[in-house]
Amino acid sequence: MSVGYHKRNNKNVPDYICDDLIRHHSEKICQHVHGMTVDKAVSDLLLERLTPLAISKAIQVEEEVKQREASSGNFFVLQSERSRYEANLARKRYMSVDPDNRLVAHELESIWNQKIAALTKAEEELRIHECAKQKDSADMKISELMAIPENIKEMWSGSVSEKDKKRIVRCLIEDATITKMGQTIRIGVRFKTGSTTVVECQNTPMAYMTWTTPGKVVDIVRRESSSHTNEEIAAILKNEGCLSGKGLPISATMVSYVMREHNIPSYKDHLKAKGFLSASEKAAQLNISVSALHKRKLAGALGCGYVRTSGSGGYMFEP
Repeated sequence: MSVGYHKRNNKNVPDYICDDLIRHHSEKICQHVHGMTVDKAVSDLLLERLTPLAISKAIQVEEEVKQREASSGNFFVLQSERSRYEANLARKRYMSVDPDNRLVAHELESIWNQKIAALTKAEEELRIHECAKQKDSADMKISELMAIPENIKEMWSGSVSEKDKKRIVRCLIEDATITKMGQTIRIGVRFKTGSTTVVECQNTPMAYMTWTTPGKVVDIVRRESSSHTNEEIAAILKNEGCLSGKGLPISATMVSYVMREHNIPSYKDHLKAKGFLSASEKAAQLNISVSALHKRKLAGALGCGYVRTSGSGGYMFEP
């Protein structure tokens, strides 16, 4: 799995992404998990296992690995020396051939070129092996972990840098296999000692998944919608101390959105169900214009009751 990063609270947060299918076959991402959740689960496991006995076993494994690396190192050195000897031998044979014997000279030159290519390859493999050894030597030695104090848990969450944490993890853990099952992440951890264990944690939801309107807000909107406008409901929610899914004060527009999302009838819908008429419907009933209707309303000469249905001046009228 590859590592990507995203910003959360102005910090770089890691994500572990299995993107082989999308990179090579133009298919969907296999799985994507929140890195902080996985890192915490592995850190907690590591701190539980970070005991003198576990470290001693890890040191034994490290010594075996060093011996194997030394053997492989000798192999690359010997291979390079043998390739250099064969290249020099091929050169001498080519240089000593009679120039007039063009067929033999051509054959020996071809063999010399092959030996040079083999030497170049052997030297490159030796160089890569030496670079890998230098990188490993830069990591924290497992034997140094024996000096870690008992308050490692407090240090881990405080003074231990991210770089040192990674070095400690590399010393004790061989690899980890991540499997996402819904919102549950299963992590199979293989230690340097050869022992394995499995831990599970919950994947951190994406930000938009945490924006869901709280159930209390929905209940209040449903309860008050039969007798209050959206502006009045927003004021009631403010008095109740309710906030939106993003933690913001709830406005009349948000109340309207909640009604649409949860199929809650508005105050206007409730009045309409009782037989109330809109301004245009009432004006048509009286055979006057809408402006004339409002003039009568302001003059108190309408002859029927009416109810304000919104803060923007909307009204419903008794039939």
